Amino acid sequence: MSRVGKSIKVRWKWLAFYGSFIVIVFQFQNCGKTGFENKGLGASGKLETASNVTPFAYDPSVDTISYDSCFGTNVLSSSSHFTIKAGAYDKGGVGLTQSYMSHALDVLKPEYPNSEVTVEQLKRYTAASDTNKGAQIQMAIRAKSNPDMLLAVSADGAVEGADFVSVMGSLTNDTWMHSIFSLSAERTSLSLPTKHFPLAEGGSDLLEGALRMQESDIAASTIRDYLSGSKSFLFSLTFTASGTDEAVGEPYEARKTSDLKAFGRGYKLSFATIGNLAEAQRPKYHIGQVPKPNVPPNLLATVAEFDLQNPAQQLRTTWDCPGELKLVVIDEAHLATNPDLCPEMDFVTPSEALNSTDLNFLAIARRHLRPNEWRINIKKGCAVPLGGDLNRCYSEQSGNQADTQYSAAENCYSYVNKDFALSRVCANYISICMRLN
Repeated sequence: MSRVGKSIKVRWKWLAFYGSFIVIVFQFQNCGKTGFENKGLGASGKLETASNVTPFAYDPSVDTISYDSCFGTNVLSSSSHFTIKAGAYDKGGVGLTQSYMSHALDVLKPEYPNSEVTVEQLKRYTAASDTNKGAQIQMAIRAKSNPDMLLAVSADGAVEGADFVSVMGSLTNDTWMHSIFSLSAERTSLSLPTKHFPLAEGGSDLLEGALRMQESDIAASTIRDYLSGSKSFLFSLTFTASGTDEAVGEPYEARKTSDLKAFGRGYKLSFATIGNLAEAQRPKYHIGQVPKPNVPPNLLATVAEFDLQNPAQQLRTTWDCPGELKLVVIDEAHLATNPDLCPEMDFVTPSEALNSTDLNFLAIARRHLRPNEWRINIKKGCAVPLGGDLNRCYSEQSGNQADTQYSAAENCYSYVNKDFALSRVCANYISICMRLN
């Protein structure tokens, strides 16, 4: 069987202009000492070896996950839009696993003339092991019980940059190892995550990536169903082999242990309608409105985190998806006739001055909604995609502007409420969740 393996194509029978394929693809500045010198590293006196019994070294995690519910052909051609975007900016990053640390303590001994194991020795040992060689982080939506199964929305199979994305580079390259194997005043243990990778080129010097699976509203709703419904799929950070002879762009097998459990992290996402959210979790844009029930569940509501080596038990991390970080998306085309939908934020007048709480939420939103691509009014609770087509988030199949219902108190048209008497389509949102601990 090839690395890509078998695929199953499922035809979704909906309105012709919203037709879509869903494909499941099966895939079988511390430069000296490591900081272990006072912990008996290498006391066993065993010879250093590098074999496939070496434990997996890397433990990645993210601290910000965003969901963009916009869909359609105009969205697909926009670099600012995404389906799921995730990154490590505060509490996430890449650290070393406890099992690997224990293994290194057991097998390594100092190399003459050094009296202690050095960082360079530990890095060489890691890079030479079959288990860790060329490991690269990959983001995809994968089955919780079978990490080789990933979700795709293309009729031709999984597409790199859309259904999966490989981020950073080979973690056994010194571009990344330099930071992962360094200690600092902030990072006192190599098992703690590091998010700073100064040797990497600008723009790729952090753990960040995005999936872009927005072909239609049916594709969007199916993705939400697989992530939050009974399908038991997770937004996953697994590992692939970089620098191999594999065809570029293939969704490689997830690296696994002998019991077929993947290395890495998985995130269970749930989605809700405005009416199903607690008041504090509702978008600020709709404060005071009584939401209608027949709208799509297109707001990211909760995040639960798992170690894929033990996917049955949720990790004790706490995530929050506050209403201040649920921003209604308003296209520039609509602002031409009604600028008050999302006025440009004024940093000068006292009525628009941002307090410390506003500034904190704005900084978090800017992790994924960059100033050159989005305008944000954090006080009103809205975001405007910039550049390109003026009606990117709300367009008919023909590409023409759709009439959008930005009020939650009014009925709107969607796949949930297929009332053709309703001329206005339901609003879309950017929902952002952050890890608190």
